[in-house]
Amino acid sequence: MMSFRILSLEQPESKQPANLLKLANNLRNTQQFTQLYNLPTIEIDAWRSLDEIIDSIQLGNTNQITRLEWVYCLYNKAQWDLENPEISRETSALIWQAALTNLWLQKTLLWLVVINSSESQQIISKSLVETFSIFVSQAKQDNSQIIQIIQAITKGNYQQLALLAGKHNLTPQELLNNANLPSTIPTVHQALNHVVRIFVKNKQSEWLLRCFEQMSQEQQCQQVNNLLITVSAEQGSRFVSVVEWLRQNYGPRTINSRWYELSQKAQSALRQWIGAATWGDFEKLINLLLQDQYRYPEREKSQLESRKGFWSNYSDRFERLRILIPESTRWISQELTRDIDIDESSPTEVCIFDFGDLFIVEFFRGPGSEMLLFKRDQSPDFEKTLFESRELSIIEIRRLLRFGGKIHDHVYLWQYYAEKLLRTQNRIYPNDGTRYFQGLPAFCNRYSRATGLPVPSPDKQRKREENLVSWYENMERLYRRLGIEKFLGSRDVL
Repeated sequence: MMSFRILSLEQPESKQPANLLKLANNLRNTQQFTQLYNLPTIEIDAWRSLDEIIDSIQLGNTNQITRLEWVYCLYNKAQWDLENPEISRETSALIWQAALTNLWLQKTLLWLVVINSSESQQIISKSLVETFSIFVSQAKQDNSQIIQIIQAITKGNYQQLALLAGKHNLTPQELLNNANLPSTIPTVHQALNHVVRIFVKNKQSEWLLRCFEQMSQEQQCQQVNNLLITVSAEQGSRFVSVVEWLRQNYGPRTINSRWYELSQKAQSALRQWIGAATWGDFEKLINLLLQDQYRYPEREKSQLESRKGFWSNYSDRFERLRILIPESTRWISQELTRDIDIDESSPTEVCIFDFGDLFIVEFFRGPGSEMLLFKRDQSPDFEKTLFESRELSIIEIRRLLRFGGKIHDHVYLWQYYAEKLLRTQNRIYPNDGTRYFQGLPAFCNRYSRATGLPVPSPDKQRKREENLVSWYENMERLYRRLGIEKFLGSRDVL
């Protein structure tokens, strides 16, 4: 019986390039290459080597190269260039030429150039980066913006990138997103460091705020410090939305505020920004009321002028302002940039100032025309009513006196006593550097932070006392008609 030897055959080597398959799988799971997600699942019997792909490029047969082969080529060309240095730039230039008519290749190359400029490691070959100028010189006009973006990124010109973004009213991240370029790269963070400087020139408030919202907490705080120190309160107060955003996020009284992360210089500047913006609204309101010289009698015009003069000395001290107007002056709401409230039953305009520890309600004109003072910590109802009540009215304001508070007059010499009250009992001082008190005649307007205004003569003080008697009687009748006469029981009139 014959026996045959068993033939053992080795399994043939796989023709599939393992590295290429691994690359394709990795690219699908990498956020940096999201534009490659649409690579089709390809089954190919014969895989081409990189040399063969490069040969097709040199022969001009780029239409025969699949997307996966392009990825393989771009990913490995740096190594190929080391082995073929004499034609590395030539072949890279041909790849950019192909990208002029191959939109998918073009987008992929541009994406990789941006990533390469933002990463510490090399993503694509040096020759591809250096021959980007081929694409720049021959690209269509439609690509001018994306070319400007990439040139700014490759040159590390972060300010130019921020300028481009501001020109189109886009944040740097929005700019790259719109151009279908990677937008989570470190370059975006660097560009955001220049937005404050650009804002000073372009005055785009909403753009600046969108940039702030896309910053890290640390970067945002740095840039807010920069903004407050760079831009004067006079200029900054004109940007109402920016001032309100700063107050809500960095204000000294806001819940969860980042106030204490600001430098002392920035804190001082922010107070001035908020105060100047608040004063600007108050001043504009008074000016609008005074424009119609026939609307008010002389006595009420004098009341308006005296309010304006007195509070101008505290223009840097306000933290918030709420305006309440009667139906008769509803037209003012169309002239102011801030929201105001209407009290149909009110005979006068009312402003509510937030000085931090103290709320002051200022009645502009009319027979009552008092000033009410409420300490913040005395009752939570003060802030809730004065700044949160949606249907605020004069009656509601005056009824707050049941929780405490003081009443101050506007009779003869009221400015002297009001300044003294603010300074001595509430530690509220006029603007820094005040030497002369605005709104007063020259003979009595010299101001000292330590002693206040010059003390009125005994004769003038007696005259004031006489006027106070009648004023108090009028106020008592007014409060009695409102059904709240008991609030004057303690005679908390200052």
